[in-house]
Amino acid sequence: MTARKAEESLIDIPLAVTAITSAQIEARDIENIDDIAAYTPGFSNQSQSVGRNDRGFKQFVIRGIIPNSGLATRAAATMFVDGAPVSGGNISGISDIERIEVVKGPQSAFFGRATFAGAINLVTRTPSFTYQGKASVDYSSFNTVDTTATIEGPLVEDKLAFRLNGRFYNTEGAFSNYGNPGDRLGARSTESISGTLYATPTPQLTARLFATAFTDSDGSAANGQFGSAQHNCFTGTVDYFCGELGTVPFTSIRREDDIRPAAYDLMKNGTTLHGGNFIDHLGLEREAKQVRFLADYDFESGYTLSGIAAYSDNKWAFLQTPAHFDPTAFPKAGLFGDEYNLVLGNTRDEDMTLEVRLTSPQDQALRWTAGINYVDAETNNLTPGVISIGYRILSQHTVNSNQTTGYFGSVAYDFSDRLTVTAEGRYQVDDVYQQTRSGDFPEYAEKYESFTPRLIAEYKPTDETTLYASYSEGRRPGEFNTRYFAFSPEIQAQLSSQTAVYPAVPEDELEMYEVGFKGTAFDNRARFTLAAYMGEWSNRHIPQYLFYEEDGDRIDVQLTAPDGIVDLKGIELEGAFQASDEWMLEGTFNVADTEIVRTICAECQIITGDLSPEGTQLPYYPKYSGTFAATYERPVWNGEYNGFARMDYIYTGRQYATESNLAWVGDSHVVNLRVGVDTGKYRVEVYGTNLLDDDTPVSLARGTEPVTNLQAITVSLRNPPTVGIRGSVNF
Repeated sequence: MTARKAEESLIDIPLAVTAITSAQIEARDIENIDDIAAYTPGFSNQSQSVGRNDRGFKQFVIRGIIPNSGLATRAAATMFVDGAPVSGGNISGISDIERIEVVKGPQSAFFGRATFAGAINLVTRTPSFTYQGKASVDYSSFNTVDTTATIEGPLVEDKLAFRLNGRFYNTEGAFSNYGNPGDRLGARSTESISGTLYATPTPQLTARLFATAFTDSDGSAANGQFGSAQHNCFTGTVDYFCGELGTVPFTSIRREDDIRPAAYDLMKNGTTLHGGNFIDHLGLEREAKQVRFLADYDFESGYTLSGIAAYSDNKWAFLQTPAHFDPTAFPKAGLFGDEYNLVLGNTRDEDMTLEVRLTSPQDQALRWTAGINYVDAETNNLTPGVISIGYRILSQHTVNSNQTTGYFGSVAYDFSDRLTVTAEGRYQVDDVYQQTRSGDFPEYAEKYESFTPRLIAEYKPTDETTLYASYSEGRRPGEFNTRYFAFSPEIQAQLSSQTAVYPAVPEDELEMYEVGFKGTAFDNRARFTLAAYMGEWSNRHIPQYLFYEEDGDRIDVQLTAPDGIVDLKGIELEGAFQASDEWMLEGTFNVADTEIVRTICAECQIITGDLSPEGTQLPYYPKYSGTFAATYERPVWNGEYNGFARMDYIYTGRQYATESNLAWVGDSHVVNLRVGVDTGKYRVEVYGTNLLDDDTPVSLARGTEPVTNLQAITVSLRNPPTVGIRGSVNF
């Protein structure tokens, strides 16, 4: 484990950490962030935004702490690779990953900015000094193909090694586009290449250089919607949904599959971030690259000097047409004569990281780490559209940037062989900047200074167990409502009539207490980790989905308000038991209580008339979740092969659409099965996922119905049953 910038065993580290090894990645068929979340108690990914469910939008949610922002610079939990942040959390795949670490609770001391709720750290594989490689091919339902190839070995014996990895992934999509025969939704394609150089020029010095480039080219996203036809109650304010939403209406799983030339020409020749030809199809296009350099120098005195330098660049855009209805069925005066529109979203996430730290000898009773970290991150967003009245900028070109300098350290002291106390902290300065780069609009700059401590007491009742208690704090820098001040006084009046608007929003704050117990038993045949926590999230930033009317069109706009308070309580349990030579049993269980103490909920006021519901749960996150897996392995064919069978059961509890908790998607029960043989050199397996055909939506978000603007809830669809075959060879 490297959750505290040093190698530690999972049992010894006094933190709530889920670690997934490369062997477990293969056994569980983990391919993306949603798969990681499925096996990690306390972690989920909310992927529904603006009527889209695609790879352009990620909100990593740990312990129910919803970031309430799709901006990479406003994350509550951040994706790291080899300890360096990756803006937007986008990676090319998992095939080059040695270990996945999900660290829960505030992680400011060692991971720094945007780890208010926790951190997800992927550790890439170190090249071997022995020539070897691996190739794998996976074919499954919906004409899905996933191929990877890796080769590694020495360039200079015992001094310099390399590793090359390539991947091609393509799926035609799991859903038919209702009303557009032959078209499918959810198509995705990825091409990537990565390389690593590992150098050991002296016994004291090691260095690693990693670089990757990848492209995503996806079709239209697969969404469904519950609209006015599914309203089943009157709240006293509006017709709405009460209770479990049920099966997604199949007629809503549709999106217009044509790009009208007149609309595309206007869009292509308008204002964009990446050029008019960056995307020429409905769906999503991405170009990304990442570079990381890591070095460690071990002094003869036992001290270690470590450094990280990293850069990532993520350019992506989406092009979308109307969803959930047929625009030609609604005549309308204007450019098209109906309700057709074309929207282009442009985003670019960039970040640069530098870090240096010095660690004292770790075999001493008193030991410490001290370091300095600098992160420069910027997100650019621009959304033009072609609507009935022609080309318009729907969301102005906005730049959000952060220059963050952090000074961090930790001191640990062993009071005895069993008792250790650790104090950690980070002093951080955030220079936050936001500007709308269109016309004469205001810009904002603010400096936020914070100190975030963590205190840990750990006691080892035995050599195989660890008991710990901790207190930690987290801060998330403030933000600005520049979009509000870019509007005319008339539009400002429409927006401010719906709720109070703040020009600058102060920092989020989090205090969390945690106790944990972890260890092994029965001669290492059993492994368990248990964590319980409670905390308060104050100054919570709350997105306000407001709207204004202009030229007969309703245009939605998102602003931010503070003043939220949420009480957090939960339990996270993981365990594994080698019941016999053949049977391995594994499981997780999670309870996450997110009680709203104070809020400002404009959408709740629209629905129920209550602006400040209290005692309800935060939306988009299940209070209960868990997994169970059983693996059977035994030699077959006179012991020449290892046969295996694995069954996974994944449970996710209800998720609410809003803070009013009136509507929700119900419990989901997903069963996966795989059977295969492994010779050490060759591995072949057949598998099936979601075999019970659970159609409960994966995530949801409140919105409005097209054309009518009545209340609606848009959902991300769960893939139907899938079967496939996978083969790999080691050489």
